[in-house]
Amino acid sequence: MRSAIPVFVLLLWAGTAPAFQVNTDDKSKSTDQSGASIGRKDAATRRSIEGTIKGYATDGTELCLSVSGSTSSDGVSPGGIQVIAVQDLALKDGLKSKKWNPADRVIATIGVETKTNVPAFTLLDLTALPIPIGAAEPALAMLGAAVALLLFTLIVSRNIRGLLFIGQDGRYSNSKTQMSVWFGLVIATYVSAFWLRWIHAGFIGHISIPTNLMLLSGMSGLTFAGAKGITSQKIANADAAQAPGKQNGGASFPGDLIKADNGTFDLGDYQMIVITLIAAITYVIVACTFLAKLEQRFAVTLPDVDSTILALFGVGQGAYLTKKAVSDINH
Repeated sequence: MRSAIPVFVLLLWAGTAPAFQVNTDDKSKSTDQSGASIGRKDAATRRSIEGTIKGYATDGTELCLSVSGSTSSDGVSPGGIQVIAVQDLALKDGLKSKKWNPADRVIATIGVETKTNVPAFTLLDLTALPIPIGAAEPALAMLGAAVALLLFTLIVSRNIRGLLFIGQDGRYSNSKTQMSVWFGLVIATYVSAFWLRWIHAGFIGHISIPTNLMLLSGMSGLTFAGAKGITSQKIANADAAQAPGKQNGGASFPGDLIKADNGTFDLGDYQMIVITLIAAITYVIVACTFLAKLEQRFAVTLPDVDSTILALFGVGQGAYLTKKAVSDINH
């Protein structure tokens, strides 16, 4: 009997255990409530959709997107117009500054939050879809455009060398050569961009030429016109004075581009041709990189010329024209 009493007491004491069970249940309820709270935060999901811009509010607060695809989810219906709210300041500025245009094909990253069974969409990021272009296509397009231009020139003039490179004195002309090089580069880049955008994305036209590239091309034309005018005037003055003209043994490449009329090395001509070559090679590399990364935008701008290259080009042109003006017709 003595040994049974402590056991009975222990059993009575154990009967108080439910009091501790209440605290455990409260903790479990707290955990469940926390989990429910986390679930509510996750209700705003993040997803990416592809589509075509149809328009946007003038203040940049809304974007209208025609959604691509075949299946709908999170309230996004493919083939329909989806209105997406824009709250990010950088995205708003991009729309207001017309960085994006209707008909641009984009990937929109949006936040989808469902309130009272009605989904709300917020724009988180916007990127243009790339045009799928092969690794060798940009270089091949540039080469094809250059060959096509040369063939057209041959059909029109029957004398490519005389039309593009030979000056009035029968020698290779620096001003004419550099003008032809830049004209060919601009045309080849434009035609290549037109072709790649058309066959891969269906876009036609809407290709702009940037400011520095236009300035450089115009500078080449002005230099050629100035050099031609100076040479013509000197030849006319020599004829009027019955002075002997230039004595040369015909066109010689590349010697004519770096030598004076008497056959000696000319620093001004050399400077001009080196700057032209550096600028041309640099632009070919930049143009091929640009063509390889074309995006599915309604309007694009050709790559611009670096301002340093433009300044060097201007110095070279100025030095060449000054030397041309002050030198004698036979030197």
